[in-house]
Amino acid sequence: PDQHLHRLWTRGLIIDDPTAAKRALENIGYFRLLIYMRNFQDPNTKRFFARTKFSQITELYTFDRDLRLLIMDAVERIEVGLRAALANRLGVLHGPHWYMDKECYEKINGFFDTLRKTIDEAGPSKRHKWIALEHYYTKYDKPDLPPVWVVLEKLSFGSLSQLFEALKISNRKAVAKAFSYDQTVLVSWFHSLNAIRNQCAHHGQLWNTNLAFEPTALNTAPGDFISPKRLYCRLVVIHLLLKQVSPGNTWVDRLETLLKSCSHVTPASLGFPVNWRRRTVWS
Repeated sequence: PDQHLHRLWTRGLIIDDPTAAKRALENIGYFRLLIYMRNFQDPNTKRFFARTKFSQITELYTFDRDLRLLIMDAVERIEVGLRAALANRLGVLHGPHWYMDKECYEKINGFFDTLRKTIDEAGPSKRHKWIALEHYYTKYDKPDLPPVWVVLEKLSFGSLSQLFEALKISNRKAVAKAFSYDQTVLVSWFHSLNAIRNQCAHHGQLWNTNLAFEPTALNTAPGDFISPKRLYCRLVVIHLLLKQVSPGNTWVDRLETLLKSCSHVTPASLGFPVNWRRRTVWS
C-alpha cells in the first residue's frame, strides 16, 4: 500500500488523508480502486487531472457500492414476488407438485432441467440445509420431492427465471398477471435482473459499464430502452416491477437521492437521459 500511494502521488494524485488512503488500499485493494481512478486520469499519460484527491476516488467507489445495495434491495422483492406468483397461481391451477408434471412445460427439456435443478438445490441430499426440507423428508415418503412452495424458496433467481421461461405459454400468462406485463417481456426482464443481481452479489461495477442480458423494450416506452447495455433501462424494469410487488415504495426517491450524492457521477455515465425523472415511465 505504501508503494502504491507513492506511485499515485508521482502521477499527480493528492493524498489528502494518508491514513485513510492506506486503509482503503489495504481493505479494498489497488486493482479494484483502479477502475474508479480512470475517471480522474488522462487516458494517454495516466496522470491525474489537476487537484484530484484520493478521497474523490473512494467517494466514487462508495457510490457504486451503494448503488449495488439499492438494486439488491429492489431485486430481492421482485424475486420473492416471482416465487409467490409461481407457487400461488400455478398451485391453484395444477396442485402443489405441478413442477413435477411435464404437461406444465412448453418442451420436455424444460421439464427435465427443472427437475434436475430441484434435486440439486432442494433434493434429499439437501435436507439438512433447511428445516422445511428436513421436515418434509422426515414426515413424507411420497411424492419424492417437496411441494412447490417449499422448492421455490430454495431455487436461485437464475433457476426461477429459467423455470418461468420453460413453462407453457398459458402458465406463463397466469404468472405474468401478478406483474401486469406480457409474459414474453417478463422472460427477458427476469433474465436481465438475474444477471444484474449476480453482478451486484459479486461486487461488480455498475457505474460507467456495459451489462449483459439486454431487457426487451416496452412498446409504450421505447425511448427508455435505447441503450440496452447500460444500467438505466434495467432500473426502469426494476421500477415498473417494483410498483407491482411493492406498491407505494420509495425506491425511486432513494435512487434519485443517491445519484445526487456523488458529484463525480453524471447520470449519462449510467445511460440516463436528460431530465429522466420527468419521463412518463417514472410516474
